[in-house]
Parts: sequence; C-alpha cells; structure tokens
Amino acid sequence: MLDYSRTHSGFEPLADDYAPHLWPEAAPYHLRADPPSSTVVLGLHGFRATPFELRPVAEACRAAGLDSAAPLLEGHGYQRRAEQIRAIRCMYARSIEQAIAIEVGRCRARGYERVFLYGHSMGGALALRIASCGLVDAVAVTAPALRLPKLALLAHLAPPGLDLRIPSPTERGVENFTYTFDPAQAVLNVLQIAERARASLSHVECPVLVVHSHGDATISPRVGDLVEQGCRGPVERLWFDDSGHCMTLDVAGERVAAAIADYFAAL
Repeated sequence: MLDYSRTHSGFEPLADDYAPHLWPEAAPYHLRADPPSSTVVLGLHGFRATPFELRPVAEACRAAGLDSAAPLLEGHGYQRRAEQIRAIRCMYARSIEQAIAIEVGRCRARGYERVFLYGHSMGGALALRIASCGLVDAVAVTAPALRLPKLALLAHLAPPGLDLRIPSPTERGVENFTYTFDPAQAVLNVLQIAERARASLSHVECPVLVVHSHGDATISPRVGDLVEQGCRGPVERLWFDDSGHCMTLDVAGERVAAAIADYFAAL
C-alpha cells in the first residue's frame, strides 16, 4: 500500500512501487554542477505542484556553478484523481516541515558546506519556516504563501470533503503539473503552514530574497512586506510584474530563474 504522507528525497531514486503512480515530471532530482559545488540549492515546490515548476531555477543554479536538488513533497505528484484526493489530505504542516529538515540533513551528510533554500508559494512559506530554525544559510522565495486568498478562509466553514476552487496558475495557460482542485482539509493544512511561517519570521537571521509580481492573483504581493518587516537578517526584493503566480514557468521564467541563481552565486 502506498504511503501518501511520504516525502520523496531528491537524493534517492523513486521506489519502483511509486513511480507508476506519479507523473514522470514529478520526479525529485539532484543536479550536480561541473565541477561539483560545495553549495547546494534545495528547492521546495508549491501546493498541488511538483519539482517540475522548480526546474528552471535548478538549471540556472547549476549553470552558475551551484548544485541543486528538489524533493517531491508528501501528498503531491500523483497522476490519477482518486489518488490525488487521498494523497493531498495526507499533507500536514508539522510532518512536511520535519521531512524538509531531514532533507537539509541529507545535504549536510553529503558534505555540502552551505545549504540554500529556494521555495515557491507554499514552498516559500516552508523555506522561511525552516530558515527560522537556523538550519540553512540563505533563502530565496517566489510568491511565498504567507497569506492565502480570501476564498481559502472558507475552508474553516466547509465540510472536509468539499472542493474549493482557488485560482490556479494552470488557468493562465502556464504548462505545469498540478492538481486542479482544493479539498477543504488540504487548504486548512496550507493555512497552518502559512500561519506557522508568519509566526516564526522574527527568527529568520539568514539572507532572504523575495521575488514577486504585482500581477499575482493568487498570493498578495504584500507578503513581501511581512518578510521585510519580520526577518532579522537582510532582505532583498525583486519584482517581475509581467508574471503571474507561477513565476518560474511564466513569461518571465528565465529571468526569474537567473535572478535567483545570481543571488545565491553572489553570497
């Protein structure tokens, strides 16, 4: 029986019993620079999505001389809708944070002297939360989900089995591999991730880069103000206003990825 609460490491091949159930594009990965680097950028994808949406940043980091890796977070990546529904309800804030902390530990165990985190949307909130624990050396986030759309608040009132329809980047014609529904229980879990990340911002002391778009219809660009005002360490901000929410796959994707890679390479 599949364990839908399992996070698949970027440093290990997918188990044979999981691979047929997942989108091939959902596979986690570990990219080595040439020559291999003593720094790794660990990528964290967004809600409903997969490491596919992080690939442009991973490739840009490798081109800049940095290693990169991305796990497939628990509850994500399944092809069949019935499995998607079962899986996404197995994603919980504390367990996913623990899985990421373990993945950071794998980076250290492999001899990486510096571990940077890059996260998009929900992954951005998780990256900031992990940074607040002092586990990484720098963070970059795109559209960090520190606050969700107002529709998400209805999850507190909705029956657990109800699907909410929150605006998705796939609706803008962006090619991505994401679930197209939002079970109320799963949205509640993302709200908890956002709340935990916001509450811990004052403990973030490492450098942070926030990349966003004023045209993002999913995550308010005001979340960058929360990061800038809340974190103790230096915060830089960049805007790509021709993008929507899924910035790495949108019209400015190459420029966004290059900016993040340049930021990390300069540290």
